[in-house]
Amino acid sequence: MLIGIFLMLLVYAIFLVNAFNVNAISKTFSLDTYTELYPFESLYPETAELFAFVDIDENSLKEMGQWPWPRKLTASLVAKTIEAGASAITLDILFAEPDRFSRESIEAYLGEKIRIKKMQDGDTALGELGRQHPIVYSFAVSEVANASNDITIKSRFVSIGNVNQYLPPPGGLITPIKKLDKAQGYGFINTQVKEGLIRETPLILEAQGNLYPALGLDTLRVAQGAPNHVIKLTDNYNGLAIKTGELTSMVDLHGSLSLHIGHMSRYQRVSALDVLQGQVALDGKIVVIGASAKGLGDTHASVLEDVIPGPLFHLHIMEQLVVQRFLIAHPLTEHLVYLASLLFGGGLCFMIAKKSMAISLGLLLFVGLLLVSGAAYGFVQAGMVINVPASASIILSGFLGTYFSHSLLEALLKKGILKKLESNELITAVMQQYATSGDIYQSLNQLVPQVLSSIKADAALYFEYNPQHQHFQCAFTHGDDKHKGLILAPDTAWLEASFTAKKTVLANLKSQPNHLPSMEKSFACQLVEAMTVPVTFGDEVFGCLLALKKLPPKKGPLFKEDEVSLFESLASNLGIAIKNVQLGSKVVLDKLLEKDKRICFSLAVIL
Repeated sequence: MLIGIFLMLLVYAIFLVNAFNVNAISKTFSLDTYTELYPFESLYPETAELFAFVDIDENSLKEMGQWPWPRKLTASLVAKTIEAGASAITLDILFAEPDRFSRESIEAYLGEKIRIKKMQDGDTALGELGRQHPIVYSFAVSEVANASNDITIKSRFVSIGNVNQYLPPPGGLITPIKKLDKAQGYGFINTQVKEGLIRETPLILEAQGNLYPALGLDTLRVAQGAPNHVIKLTDNYNGLAIKTGELTSMVDLHGSLSLHIGHMSRYQRVSALDVLQGQVALDGKIVVIGASAKGLGDTHASVLEDVIPGPLFHLHIMEQLVVQRFLIAHPLTEHLVYLASLLFGGGLCFMIAKKSMAISLGLLLFVGLLLVSGAAYGFVQAGMVINVPASASIILSGFLGTYFSHSLLEALLKKGILKKLESNELITAVMQQYATSGDIYQSLNQLVPQVLSSIKADAALYFEYNPQHQHFQCAFTHGDDKHKGLILAPDTAWLEASFTAKKTVLANLKSQPNHLPSMEKSFACQLVEAMTVPVTFGDEVFGCLLALKKLPPKKGPLFKEDEVSLFESLASNLGIAIKNVQLGSKVVLDKLLEKDKRICFSLAVIL
């Protein structure tokens, strides 16, 4: 039991300090498993209808030309999306350079002025749309502090307290061009890719002394007509709370949102070509415009899908914020689950060492089912991400550690008993005890408890046959002392069967079931099984040695073959010891008689 508990504490410490990154790996595994079992849309089947994806797909590029399109065409796409009824639009496109089809760009390329008088400026048109309508443009936060910064993006955050102490290091901004500086919203498109998958993404980042929102977060602000985001530490100081209009988003101290990913096919997805041709209705929907065309390279992967266009992740983030779905992995909750696992595991260690392996295995399955179902319920109902592999490892380490060490100790104990039996230590002990006290059975008190533990029996009794009175009398007991001296008739079926045939008899519900009622009556207890072994030397039979398993079963299943062999070895050694005692007594008696004869002869001579 102590070995099992020590192993549990060791595993607990490994997860506690995140040695070898096992804690992070197991948490990721838990989140991935929950996501596969309960994808986002299985819990929120209707909210995807609030969003749509206008896709610059392969068909659109085929009809309208290669990317990047002239800004005039992009502005037309945005205008058509507004006409289709979109309530807010976000463009997952980084307009960091001027339109290559503008007058200035063409003149710079040709090296001369062009004579077209009414050439519409696409950048100006796009900028004017951003000023007049609820449109959000993209920018990027760069690790380079002096990155492109054509415009100054106003920070929309009102901070309460020191909220940026754990945020990633500040960076620079890659912003849209100057002509797009009057949009109603701006959001960064940075995300986090680990092991090739997106599982979380930042909602806030710091750059040039200001806090900035993710693209999806600022789109929700613009859609609600809210002027700012308000950010503060949560009440338990374990994360950050961001109030955006009527919505409050919960992120960790690093500003990241854990994603409960779903299948992206749930969103309405329309071709940009169809929008340009006026064939789509987007009434009241929040729309992201972006590209899925393979050549543009804006694809990512999740645990559910290998190829997902980047714009769809922004839709998912907005939907998750709208339904207020936040995944919780609070350290205190995590440690409480670990401590509960230690308690469960400790109970299993005790059951294995002191009670029944079958009960312990049943409890292990029950605890495992409880852990898995509790974790699933917590995830579905409250967004709790319980680290199931960590808890299972703690419990299993205790269970397996106790089981294998218990099995090893049992094996060593059996080996030690067999060594004693094979080396005639029992016979020597019986002879020494008999020489001291005249009791040939007292020495059994040292070895029989070990044998009973090895064969998982509750009691042992030795019934000696008295040929003079022709009955069996209980001469030795262990674990059932009240029956010492009990006298049974020679025709007692379960004794006679073993004594007469000189063989081991097992009595249980399958073998010799008729013996059990008589034995239970004799010993005033209910039995699972009894083993009766004759105590012999050569052809002589001195009595029968019994091992009992009582109800309710505390020690284990029915007697195994190796356990029967061990008990038979004990009986065989007892038979040899009894014969030695008998022979020793005869030698002593002969010597006394011889001495008496000599004395009598001397007296006769003297007389």
